[in-house]
This record gives sequence, C-alpha cells and structure tokens, in this order.
Amino acid sequence: MSRRIGAAAWAPRAALAWLLSLGASACGPSVSSVCERVVEDCFVSDATCPDGPGECEAPLDEGECNEAGDVLETSAEELGCEDAFERYLDCVDEATCAWPSRCDELRLDLDVCLGVDDDP
Repeated sequence: MSRRIGAAAWAPRAALAWLLSLGASACGPSVSSVCERVVEDCFVSDATCPDGPGECEAPLDEGECNEAGDVLETSAEELGCEDAFERYLDCVDEATCAWPSRCDELRLDLDVCLGVDDDP
C-alpha cells in the first residue's frame, strides 16, 4: 500500500514539472515575433531605400520567414533538437540585425543536430 501512496504522491509532482517545462519554453521568443522584429528592424524596402528602388538589399518577406522558421521548429521537435533550436532563436532575437554573424555557430549546432549536410 505504501507504493501506491508513493506513486500517487509522485503524479502531482510530475505534472507540475511538466507544466513548468511548458511554461519555460513558452517564455522564449516565438518564430513569428522574431521574424516580425528582424523584418521590421533590419531590412530596407524599395520604398525606403535612400539610393532608389532596386539599389538596396531585397527585403526579407515576413511570411517566408515565418514559414521557414515553423518548418525548422517542427523538424527540431521531431528530431529532439528543441534545445538547439531555442538557443538559436534566442540568439537571433537578441542579436536582431547582427544575427547572420553572431548566431552562425548556434545555427551550425542546430544543423548538426538536425543532420543537415551542406556538402554536395
């Protein structure tokens, strides 16, 4: 009977730990919030390009960013790479416009976890 009481006492603790882990992952940035910030803060559109239309870097499309980010997140979840994905997303969120250079190591770590091979 003591085993049953022990198991019953463990269930609420396990449920609490599970809920806390969900809360912790929900506190980080989302793909959509990061895409919105990066597109809004870092890319110049033809309309705002000081050198004229077509002379500035093409703007990143927020929809394409969200789609690619969602695919990457789903792949990370399916392959057990959630931590690597969260570290990368946190870096992009913090680095904003400097993310291509500041987060490249974390992206490489994520790609390794996902089994992405850049070699032809």
